[in-house]
Parts: sequence; C-alpha cells; structure tokens
Amino acid sequence: MDYHYPWNSLITHWKFGQQPALAHYAADWMRQDARIQGAIDAADVLVPIPLSKERMRERGYNQAALLTLAFKSHKHELHCLTRTHHAAAQSDSTRAQRLRNLRNAFAVEAAQRHHIQGKKVLLIDDVMTTGATLTAASRCLLQAGASQIHVLCMARTP
Repeated sequence: MDYHYPWNSLITHWKFGQQPALAHYAADWMRQDARIQGAIDAADVLVPIPLSKERMRERGYNQAALLTLAFKSHKHELHCLTRTHHAAAQSDSTRAQRLRNLRNAFAVEAAQRHHIQGKKVLLIDDVMTTGATLTAASRCLLQAGASQIHVLCMARTP
C-alpha cells in the first residue's frame, strides 16, 4: 500500500506507540494477497531488517521482526542479519544521505551464514521510502552467499 493516510498513522502508531500486536493484523491482511503468500511460500528463508541496539532499546521491539513472525512461517531467521552500528533516523534524509548512513550498516556473522548461503531470501521491512535500507541489506546478504533476494514491505512512500 502507499504510505499515506490512514495507513501512515496506523504504521506510526504500531512502530512508535507501543502497539506490537498490530503486526498480526498487518500480516493477516497482507497474506490475503496471493502474490504475497506466494513470495512467502517461494522463499527459503524470511529475514527482517534489524534494528540497532540503541533503536531496539528505545522501542522495545523490532516491528519488521514481529511482522516476519506474524507470517507464521517456520522459515524465519530473525538474527542472521545484524546492524553493525546505530545510524541517525532516516525519515528526514535524502536518498544520498541514507545511502551514506547505511554504508556497512549490516553484517552476517560467519556462524550465521549457513542460514542464507545458496538460499532465496525474502527480506522484510515495514516501510520503504527510497530503498536505501533494503539495498544495503540486500547487498550484505548477497555477499554472504544468498542466491536471490526478494523484498516484502507493508508500505512504500508514493
């Protein structure tokens, strides 16, 4: 869906308003689309965009991880992709600034690589604005040995 009213208010409330249970409703709604269910079924592994430790402490939960779990697939790997450093909030940044902020922002530890090597990864996030976060995470996963990356986001900015 496009990230505008009323969806932007709902997502903001879910993300920043201590409403983690909204992930289940979002997942149920998304899975009604046969293309989304097909992407989940076709993937070997579902990987959420991780938060930095600082952002996780602020929010108390990772909304992308909750969405991944709410898809009720046994194929999720919540911790194979990690954030290497805390970056400033991306919401007011240009695409160039976002790409700079996200340079080397993700890693797959050697002990976690077997979860993605040679596999079709479905990378999951809540909102795509410029695609910079998803691009940086995809590059990292491909360098770690993933065979394909597909992306699933609940919303995108128009």
